[in-house]
Amino acid sequence: CGLGMGGMAIRRVEDLGKDCPALVEGGMKGVRASFTRLILILLSIFLALKSMEFLSKMLGKKTAMVEEKDALAGRGTKMAVSGSHAIFKNALDQDFKGMEMLQIGMGCFWGAEKKFWTVEGVVSTAVGYSGGYTPNPSYEEVCSGRTGHNEVVRVVFDPSKTSLSSLLKVVS
Repeated sequence: CGLGMGGMAIRRVEDLGKDCPALVEGGMKGVRASFTRLILILLSIFLALKSMEFLSKMLGKKTAMVEEKDALAGRGTKMAVSGSHAIFKNALDQDFKGMEMLQIGMGCFWGAEKKFWTVEGVVSTAVGYSGGYTPNPSYEEVCSGRTGHNEVVRVVFDPSKTSLSSLLKVVS
């Protein structure tokens, strides 16, 4: 019973009383409720399609690599690195003698870096950018997709406590 709900069958109004006695008893309230549900379903479908169109446009811009001639200009000075690591409490720019390093890109670096904070043998992490054309880009510039850079995480680890293959399992 209903106006196209469920099985999507459209029925003539005259036939509704035969198939759906409750509709006849409820009068036009049942028709209005069914019509309202139909409008809400159509509105939901429309909004879903518009969302997909929007995402397609946004993702389309990020999936094409910027050409060097179209990259942002950037700047000549490097970003200042200050203080110590908030989790590991060591200097971010120190020389990690006897340690090994892994640089890994996984999209957004914030979540990727956090995955390594509790891994046995990891002694430091840092986020940054790799590749690209824009000299010394800002976070906003890299996020624009117009620098050619990847967001990466540098993982410094003690090879006597963990291995490269163990670290790669963290992100697989």
